[in-house]
Amino acid sequence: MIIFCHLSIPALDSFREKEGLSESLRLLVPLLKKGSIERREAVNQLYVINPGGLLQYGLGLPLRLEIIQDQSSRRDRRISPIMKFLRRAGSELSREEGEEGFKYTLSVRLSVPDRAAFILKDLETGAVIVRDAVDLSVFGRRPKRQVAGPVDSILKKIYEVQ
Repeated sequence: MIIFCHLSIPALDSFREKEGLSESLRLLVPLLKKGSIERREAVNQLYVINPGGLLQYGLGLPLRLEIIQDQSSRRDRRISPIMKFLRRAGSELSREEGEEGFKYTLSVRLSVPDRAAFILKDLETGAVIVRDAVDLSVFGRRPKRQVAGPVDSILKKIYEVQ
């Protein structure tokens, strides 16, 4: 049984304190069962300490994905590629509200004709971490091409070291 120490991460002052905790979490995550709450929580803690480290270590932020479609009753063909690209980047996705271990939600608003807005929000505090809007038409007509560039762009912003 693994017990997580709930530290006040912002209270860590020195680089050395954060570096040690980051290294410990980096080594711990691969040992935890994929899809487990413990793994999600460890990745979330690592993201708070070192957002850029997740991609460096081959990890992705667990995301509650919320896709909003404006004025369209039919299924948008861009939804599946968005999910595919996020999973390829290492993110575990949930579409369910309240599922444990998903501390962040990524809202994607697909507007007519070809706009997409992305918002990454901390579910605990309500703080917006990243916000971006993109004109998808510059990426072509195919659904995969339309979302590949914007998803890559939003992922770079999510994992940017602040």
